[in-house]
Amino acid sequence: MTCNTARVQTGVASEHGLEPRDRRWTIAVVLGTVALLAHNWWIVIYPLGWMPSWDALISEAEATNQPHGWLLSGIDIAVGVAVLVALWLRRPAWAGRTGTAVFWWSVSWAVFGMLEGLFPLACSPSTDKVCEDAEWKFELAYHHYVHMGSGVLEYVAATFVAIAAWRTPSLGWLRCFGKVMTIALIVAYPFMGLTFFTHRLSTISEAAFFTMFSVINGAVIWYRPRTVPVSSNSAH
Repeated sequence: MTCNTARVQTGVASEHGLEPRDRRWTIAVVLGTVALLAHNWWIVIYPLGWMPSWDALISEAEATNQPHGWLLSGIDIAVGVAVLVALWLRRPAWAGRTGTAVFWWSVSWAVFGMLEGLFPLACSPSTDKVCEDAEWKFELAYHHYVHMGSGVLEYVAATFVAIAAWRTPSLGWLRCFGKVMTIALIVAYPFMGLTFFTHRLSTISEAAFFTMFSVINGAVIWYRPRTVPVSSNSAH
């Protein structure tokens, strides 16, 4: 089955059936888009000089020992809450339709991203050898490891948003988009692994994932499942 093959769902047009292009959709899209733009705060901190190093992970800028860490962690929390609200506003459009796995993986991504802000890193292992050694010996504060675990799960959730969209024929353009993003992620993961373990150019590789995850989950908020009304007689 090719990417552009889509199956359109049918249903009876009623006051509880077809979703109107109403204010809920508009609010969700505006709120979600603004939040996902804020999620890419890495664009701003580079010229401001807030990054510990070009070889550090972006999340290391919000470590508790960084001067602006509290601000960046707060942005992550606000982004997570805003995306969850936007998804909640879009939930009626997904309820009872195929592709709900896409929606719930997107919810999971927002939750794990919010947890990263609530539990920031204790220090910057990419720029501090003492921090790196303590990290591997599990000698750092608990929130450091909660952040790391939440980060891994955030990546998993966002990846499965793309995969689930690709594997759902009825999602139309979102399915095609999911396929493209899945392939992009598969290509990008080895590069990120290399930069992570070598502590070289980690900011660049992570920035690419920040962008891709924002676009993937933004597409879930923007997407409007298609429903074709049929008469009550044809429904029987």
